[in-house]
Amino acid sequence: MRDVLRYKADSHSDDLARRFTAFHEEYPLIPTRTGGEMGLFLPFAWRATKMEDLAQTQLHTGSFYPSIHLAWHYGEVRYEVARTVYMQASFAHDLFKGGWSAPWESTGGPQQFTGAKG
Repeated sequence: MRDVLRYKADSHSDDLARRFTAFHEEYPLIPTRTGGEMGLFLPFAWRATKMEDLAQTQLHTGSFYPSIHLAWHYGEVRYEVARTVYMQASFAHDLFKGGWSAPWESTGGPQQFTGAKG
C-alpha cells in the first residue's frame, strides 16, 4: 500500500510539474498557484499528496497555498485554534522557502456555526 501511494503521489507531482512548465512556456508572465484544500488535518499520504513536491512546482512561477478552513469544520471557542492556524502557516512557509506561501482562507467559513456563536 505504501508503494502504491508513493507512486500515485509521485505521478501526481510529476503531472503538475509538466502542466505548469507547459503553461509557463506559453504564458511566462502569468503566475500560478497550487496547494488547494490540503488542510493541516487531512491525510496527505492517503490522498497521495506530497506537499513538498507541490510547493516545488511553484518555486519560479507562483505561490503555494495549502488551505485549512478550520472554522468550516470545527467550532472555535476562545481562539483555541489559533495555534494550529499558526502551525499551518509555518508548515507552508517551511515547505516553500524562497517562495510566496500562505494558508489561504485559514479562518474563513460560516462563523455563525462555531462554538462561540451557538
